[in-house]
Amino acid sequence: MKRIKNIDLLRAGAILYIMLYHCYTLSGKPWHAHTAIHTFLSFGGEVGVTLFFLLSGYGIYLSLASAEERGHLPNWGSFMKKRCRRIMPQYYVCVTVLLIFMSTRLIDSDGFRHLFAYYTFTENLSPVTHGSINGALWTMGVIFQFYLIAPLLYRAVKKNWLISSIAAILFTVFCRILIVRYLRAGGISDTSIYFVYERQVFSSLDNFVLGMTAAAFWKHAGKKIQEHRLKLGLPTSIISIVLILIWIFYYSNHRLYGASAVGYPSHSILAVLLSVLLVGFSILPEMDFPFFRPLYFVARNQYGIYLWHMPVIMTLQAGSPWFNALSQQRFWLFLPCMLVIACTFGYFSTRFIDHPKKG
Repeated sequence: MKRIKNIDLLRAGAILYIMLYHCYTLSGKPWHAHTAIHTFLSFGGEVGVTLFFLLSGYGIYLSLASAEERGHLPNWGSFMKKRCRRIMPQYYVCVTVLLIFMSTRLIDSDGFRHLFAYYTFTENLSPVTHGSINGALWTMGVIFQFYLIAPLLYRAVKKNWLISSIAAILFTVFCRILIVRYLRAGGISDTSIYFVYERQVFSSLDNFVLGMTAAAFWKHAGKKIQEHRLKLGLPTSIISIVLILIWIFYYSNHRLYGASAVGYPSHSILAVLLSVLLVGFSILPEMDFPFFRPLYFVARNQYGIYLWHMPVIMTLQAGSPWFNALSQQRFWLFLPCMLVIACTFGYFSTRFIDHPKKG
């Protein structure tokens, strides 16, 4: 399937925003006194991951629709085989390398449980294994579990995208309410536990469905609006960005997780706004400008960058006093250094694992 450059810009934006968040958080949030910047960076994980999930749904829908147009819509087994070939090589290399070089404390305490969880893409299901080897990889568990039901979701969205979207939103919010009530009944007050269970595939289902919906809309309406792409795409994109910023600053003063009436639908609202942004970028004429090339580079290697960025940041901070001091005292310099190093790791990971030279 041909890459869509405008969507690649959003892919790059998602991974860069997530990296900004992790750099900022792991450095102790050094700009906390600058309220606006602090708030914007503190929500990088929430916005970036939600966009990451939407883009997964968007890409899967277009891939299946393209296969169906060619007359060979894959069955579930063929679909999963293709998805596994896509995500497993880099993922398993990353996990294995981290296991080899990390402290033996994890292996000695309850090692088999962690190994099993990560090698079966189930690390997201328990607070014990969630982030124990790589703090960013819980999302891969959620995405893998989405793949298990993606062909079914594709048929539902293709049949009626509006009903599918509404049903997914209602189901997701209902799941979050049930999760919170169950955890509260068990006397659990740790916000991190709520975070784990409120970002599972069943409690983030609308993220994937709305991504599929954005792709379905573009697939069916794209040809009809060719002459008005700039007039429709530009205001749609700008309005959605403004509303996303409003969402960020609104929820900086309200709870996202736990018992909160405004928190239950929070990620569903964000997913709707980001799906509108997806539609807006889909409609816009292709933005193939030279100054966007670094972003296209990030998009082409975004999976490898995502896998490696967090362990790279943590390793350099823990192993290098210079990098650690830089992160605390000159974060403005630490940040671009980390972005360049993480992107380099991601490039070589993609280059030599996903796309090795053929002999």
